Amino acid sequence: MWKSRLRSFYILSALIAGLFISCSRPGDIANQSGLPGTAQLMQLTGPWALYENQLCAKVECTGDPRENAPLLLTEVNPPRYGTYVMHLELPDDWKNRSLALQLYDVGTAYSLYVDGVDLGGKGQEATESGAEIPDSIPAIYQFWSGETLTIEVRFSNFSHPRGGLRKAPLLGPASMVLNFRERSILRNVLSLGVILGMAFYHFGLFLNRRSDRASLLFGLVCLSWSIRMLFTDEVMVRTIWPLGYGLQTSIEYISFILAGPLFVAFLSATFPVKGSQWLARINLGLGGLASLFILVTPVLIYADYLWVFHILILISVICSIYIWIVSVISKKSGAIPSLAGGVVACLMAVNDVLFYRGQSPVGPLFHYGLLIFILAQSYLLARMFAMAYEAVRKLSENLKNTNASLARFVPSELLRMLGRSDITQVNLGDQVQESMTVMFTDIRSFTTLSEKMSPEENFNFLNSYLRRMTPLVNNQGGFVDKYIGDAVMALFPGKPDDGLRAAIEMQREIRVYNRHRALKGYQPISIGVGVHTGDIMLGIIGHENRMEGTVISDTVNTASRIERLTRKYGVMIVISDAALAALQDPDDFEIRLLGRVKVKGRSTALQVFHVLSGYSEDVRALYLSTRSRFEEAVNMALSGQYPEAARAFEEVLQANPMDSAAHFYLERMQRAGVAELAG
Repeated sequence: MWKSRLRSFYILSALIAGLFISCSRPGDIANQSGLPGTAQLMQLTGPWALYENQLCAKVECTGDPRENAPLLLTEVNPPRYGTYVMHLELPDDWKNRSLALQLYDVGTAYSLYVDGVDLGGKGQEATESGAEIPDSIPAIYQFWSGETLTIEVRFSNFSHPRGGLRKAPLLGPASMVLNFRERSILRNVLSLGVILGMAFYHFGLFLNRRSDRASLLFGLVCLSWSIRMLFTDEVMVRTIWPLGYGLQTSIEYISFILAGPLFVAFLSATFPVKGSQWLARINLGLGGLASLFILVTPVLIYADYLWVFHILILISVICSIYIWIVSVISKKSGAIPSLAGGVVACLMAVNDVLFYRGQSPVGPLFHYGLLIFILAQSYLLARMFAMAYEAVRKLSENLKNTNASLARFVPSELLRMLGRSDITQVNLGDQVQESMTVMFTDIRSFTTLSEKMSPEENFNFLNSYLRRMTPLVNNQGGFVDKYIGDAVMALFPGKPDDGLRAAIEMQREIRVYNRHRALKGYQPISIGVGVHTGDIMLGIIGHENRMEGTVISDTVNTASRIERLTRKYGVMIVISDAALAALQDPDDFEIRLLGRVKVKGRSTALQVFHVLSGYSEDVRALYLSTRSRFEEAVNMALSGQYPEAARAFEEVLQANPMDSAAHFYLERMQRAGVAELAG
């Protein structure tokens, strides 16, 4: 699923990039000072005449102007106010029609005059610092042209160390200028939307996985650049939030300064190569100090240190290149796409510089380079996230398989009773008390049988036997607590009927198993089953380094002793009176009284019962035919009426010579010296 989402995400990004390109036609701009052809707009890069320290109309200005004056005044002690003048001869198709002039950043307040007509301006220019109202926001001015054109820009700059026309104005037919600006705004809005969307997307990733520092840092990089886009070019933030010149400029500078250190920190978190953490800390520290300097000083002071801020960005670029190169050499996953995006952005930034200097025919392209750069880094994070997701999926699958494997050693039912969802949550001493049915089974004469087999045959036999018995326990809602050699201890948390039904099914399965053994020439086997119901303690015992789940209680000991009674009486299934009393559907089973015994570990005797339901039909019919007489004989023996009991047991044996329990009672009474036996 993540692959499909990732693919859809980048298809959408490619479509947006295509829309950017369709919104910008660089050929619409003439990148030269001469007049363009009619299909182009003209950038007014020069020649401009500058009347320094004069705010005047051309006809009123005194003295000789500064010819071919630079647009950006960067010299030491530049003029704080003045008037730029340009005179143009218009081509025929521009004469006597609606034209428009777009002014970008003029530092720091200005008024525009065309052919002596005041078209407006931004802020309030003045000849004194206290009288100036600084403002800097692009604007378009429309006017009706004549044969020639005289443009005057009266500016003042008491709020920034660099003044003048910081970017060449754009001239052309009004419809073309407006259309060009609309495309530029659309391109910026789309770019801003994509980058801001990237920021919040990666913030969301971080909020859902707090250990993912790379997503947080990349989100901050995107957010920083989004803020810069809001505060530069068209200054889109001014359309929704009026800002003073000082605050606007401070945010513009800080967003520019912090983008580099944040990106170094992002690369450091993504590609933790040697020294990258220190480089990230140093860059963030320098960026923080520069931002603090901007916050506590006015624009006129900190803007004079733009070269220092450029050095800080250059340091960030060098650190980024170092991390990229080391990551590529170390074959870090995703390093090459990340580096490629950075190279493309740098090349397009260089192209824009050349374009605005008239040395490149293509531009501006940095917006596209920035988009490619952001997408490359986002692809890197998305790939890392996908790989992390895949690793988690595999880890989850392995953990699931591990838990399934551990469940073969520690029953999952036991974990549920302890209130644990998996084995990793089990602690030494965890315990719970429950009332349930305990069943013990044992193979008769297993020692004698195993002596005739090799170790491998022993294990094969036991596994073959247990493979048949264990599902019968599970099918009745029980679970095997442990295997003790050939013995099986099973627990039934539900009805006692479940344990008894499992015991009956086991005896039936033994008959099927014996037929299978006979076909292979093996001797048949028989098992005894003891069932008892009562309170038990389930818990975890051992040591912190070696634990196991176990059951501790008198109920377990009693069930084990009852199973041993099957050998004594020569029967297959014996249950206690407690198990019989707890049966919810006793009529579903055929049971006869077997006797009363005092098992080891108990102070009182308990009654035990012989379950007849596990025998084949013909054998069970014999037992049922003598059940009443057998129970009478048992009651007489228990009450001390031995001669009468002996005669009754002999009657039982005449009808059913296979009744081992009747044989047991007769032999016991004979050893006790009972004289009167029926004849």
